[in-house]
Amino acid sequence: VRVMSTIADQAAIALENTRLYELATIDGLTRLFVRRYFDRRLEEEMSRAARYSAEFSVGVLDLDRFKRINDTHGHPVGDQVLRAVASAVQRNMRSADLAGRYGGEEFALIFPRTGPKAAAQGAERIRADVEALRIQSDQEAVRVTVSIGIASYPESGASSASELVALADRALYRAKEKGRNRVELASREPARAIGSG
Repeated sequence: VRVMSTIADQAAIALENTRLYELATIDGLTRLFVRRYFDRRLEEEMSRAARYSAEFSVGVLDLDRFKRINDTHGHPVGDQVLRAVASAVQRNMRSADLAGRYGGEEFALIFPRTGPKAAAQGAERIRADVEALRIQSDQEAVRVTVSIGIASYPESGASSASELVALADRALYRAKEKGRNRVELASREPARAIGSG
């Protein structure tokens, strides 16, 4: 009985530790990683790529006109939209890729061992899948689109993880300026776009 009691206590501790780890790393609404965990993994990926002369890409994704969805349909529908977009992101990423909730309606993506062209293709799959979503509200089916900026190491010339994210963020804002619902690449060259305008 003592042995079984000890095993049960250890199992309970392990389960509680697992629960606490999940609370610390997983966003409760979207089931994507939280920003703190994402940032740590991004630093690790940057160090690995620099050490082994490898490439990788980062994406920053933002829902287009999300405030209008919240204002028109309410925050519960906005939450449904965030969950649906997060699911679309997860469906279209490889097992080695990583997605996190970066801010309110902004997500961030890591594509290990992936150059700009392949990362843009992956982002385009996400963009198209999100565009096809229909989230049911009380009044009507809500449609949503996303804009995505991509920056790649070492192609972009970024020397740190934060600089790489800043370049992806700038590419995201270029996508917004060019009409939203598109993927935009950051590079030393003039900006190139992928996706519908």
